[in-house]
Amino acid sequence: MYLADVSNPLLPSKLNPTSGLAGVSGFSAVIAVILKTFFVVGFVLFIVYFLIGGLQWITSTGDAKALEKARNSIVHALLGVVVMLSLFAILKLIEAVFGVNILQIDLGAIKI
Repeated sequence: MYLADVSNPLLPSKLNPTSGLAGVSGFSAVIAVILKTFFVVGFVLFIVYFLIGGLQWITSTGDAKALEKARNSIVHALLGVVVMLSLFAILKLIEAVFGVNILQIDLGAIKI
């Protein structure tokens, strides 16, 4: 029994020191949290860069350099989201082939 139960709200409760989860199971849980965080941050950045590019496009007022900068911002945002979706597909393929559970995304009633 521990005197103080320290927990991190970002990590699943399975990583609690009193649960006895250690070794490969603990490592895979940490990797899953890191990957989920990576995807969330990546999609938030995609939305931000896409909106910035759209606003730059609207406010370019026909200036060729500003229009090119806006177009590049939008293209880079779209390429980033394509890379992230490709990584997600590769991870799902690895899960199917090896039977491991890397990404268990739980959104209440929806499980991906």
